[in-house]
Amino acid sequence: MATTVQRRVDRLPADLVLRRREGPKAARDKISPHTCRYEVEHPLDVIQIDHTLADVIVLDDIHRQPIGRPWLTLAIDIRTRMVFGFHVTLRAPCECSVAYALEQGIRTKAAWLAARNITAPWPVSGVPKAMHLDNAREFKARGFLWDAGDTGSKRCRGPSRCRMSAATSSGSSGA
Repeated sequence: MATTVQRRVDRLPADLVLRRREGPKAARDKISPHTCRYEVEHPLDVIQIDHTLADVIVLDDIHRQPIGRPWLTLAIDIRTRMVFGFHVTLRAPCECSVAYALEQGIRTKAAWLAARNITAPWPVSGVPKAMHLDNAREFKARGFLWDAGDTGSKRCRGPSRCRMSAATSSGSSGA
């Protein structure tokens, strides 16, 4: 049976309870909509790269034992909101994950799609003019920075006070 205090807390607005328990930033992140927009003029002007741990568990195909959760590295074109390139691995994100996602993005996708019997078009390819990256260690590696400079791509910062995923979350979901 609920106590008097619990009944009073239950009647309080959810945002107030969350703000008092976890702080204003946590309340804003969980309750407020992300209104930040990051617009560019042309396709491949800026791509955004980030990693996420997939919410699935991969099983061993012989013994059906869990191997682990895969990491997904996504490179998304800001203008078109299309996936530019991706890489899936069971290892933690590193420079190689970024390099594989960029390599897939730069190359044309026709052969890759045909090998998987996919008939849908994937028309994004080419060298991006700039890459919007967070401050993860794999984006600061010397080899990554040299290679990016060799292709003519530059590193850029997104809009201030914008979470990395806020700019592309609506586009990558197909909405």
